[in-house]
Amino acid sequence: MCKNPTGRNAQERSGNPGYNHGRPVISGRWLNVSGFSWDPDGGPKLWRPAASSLCRDAAAETADFGVDVASSCAVQLSAENFTDCEALETTIENLQV
Repeated sequence: MCKNPTGRNAQERSGNPGYNHGRPVISGRWLNVSGFSWDPDGGPKLWRPAASSLCRDAAAETADFGVDVASSCAVQLSAENFTDCEALETTIENLQV
């Protein structure tokens, strides 16, 4: 198996020249003025339900092209979480990566 530039084993996934049904969707994200970052860990993630239904307990799985899924989880908040909006925003962002 070939290694990619990060030294990891190459993964079969969907992409150029087209998307392949059932293969992980390729993605990246715009970081800032420094440019674009490709996601070598499989692209966008979906929450896999946990017994508690809480996002913090949920595992993530890759989003595969052409595969219908439903995914959700709950974020447990209290009144204290709304006193510092920047901290709340950071908490939510950290749950999504």
